[in-house]
Amino acid sequence: MFILKRVLLGLVVTLLALGLVAVGLFYFGGPSTPAPGPAADTGATAAPSPMTGAPGDQRFIIEVPGCTCHSDDPAVVAEHATYRMSECSECH
Repeated sequence: MFILKRVLLGLVVTLLALGLVAVGLFYFGGPSTPAPGPAADTGATAAPSPMTGAPGDQRFIIEVPGCTCHSDDPAVVAEHATYRMSECSECH
């Protein structure tokens, strides 16, 4: 019985830790910085990293791999680079 309690406690602690990570990514996670691609060939500038820019514009955003803006418009991609996952519901 003691081993079962320890296993259940370990499972509960693991699930709570994963839940905290998920909540943290939801509130502080954002799209990853777009890689230079075809937009660089057309003369369009790539979106700045969310952690760079003017001192007043800096926000703490954790880049989530695979989370990208799906727009073809470079201006929209640059705007969405400063969004957090919790703010994505404004567009989606």
